[in-house]
Amino acid sequence: MDFSGILGGILGRILPTPTIQPVLLADGHRKAHVAHKDYQIVLEEGPRVPRPAHAFLSVEDLAAWVDREIDLGRWVAQDVSVLVSAASIEATASGYDHLTARAACGLSIHPYWRRWMALAAGQWSTTEALLEALREVEPTFGADLVDVRGEVRPVPVGPAIIHGLRSLSVGDSGEVTVERDAGGMARAIAKGAKTTTSQEIRERWPIEMPVYDCAQDLTVKVEALVSWRYDREASDLVWRVRIPLAEMASRQAREMIVERLRGMLPDAVVVGTGTPAVRGERLD
Repeated sequence: MDFSGILGGILGRILPTPTIQPVLLADGHRKAHVAHKDYQIVLEEGPRVPRPAHAFLSVEDLAAWVDREIDLGRWVAQDVSVLVSAASIEATASGYDHLTARAACGLSIHPYWRRWMALAAGQWSTTEALLEALREVEPTFGADLVDVRGEVRPVPVGPAIIHGLRSLSVGDSGEVTVERDAGGMARAIAKGAKTTTSQEIRERWPIEMPVYDCAQDLTVKVEALVSWRYDREASDLVWRVRIPLAEMASRQAREMIVERLRGMLPDAVVVGTGTPAVRGERLD
């Protein structure tokens, strides 16, 4: 005789198990029910659907992948949003889905831009330290348009700036005078015990360089403002570099990325600056 079965039947009639229907949660992908006796809430995960969450290293690769998804019919062009923030580019298939498909491209800072920002964020530095920093970023210097035998040609200003800094030396007396003109040039005159050196140095340095590593061919033009003074403790000229329009230049670089994406993606795709977000509203 099955005593356990008989006992279970008797207890079942005395303490009947209530019928509890699982409750579908608001996200539409999970269910919840309450376990008998201790009334502990148990969540049941729904089926998992593979959704892309790729991370690309270049603007072109991200745009090519999104364009292919649209061609294959997996993404609908009218539902695609590509937003460029200060940190990344986010491509969203549909902001109306609970679990939207996404692809991203990080806006990592280009090494040239990072070195210039570090130089501009520093305080006064010696001539030797400044020269060491400028040697790393010499290709980013802009150019002057010079008339060469009736033909206007761009001449890089980097070599002349570095040569001028290297040629200027301060004598034992440390007497340094600066003569400035209205064209942004300055003549530094250093008098020593036996010699006097004179050198023209720009106070405004033209720079052209990329801001983001994912779009190295998109460059912005910006000016570095240079000032200097004699430091008796260091027995040398000390220099300070500032780039006051750096924030505007980085914003311009993001707008250039937006324009490139608009040219590479279908017209129906929404491309702009911003940060994608999905918010769930309360259903009454």
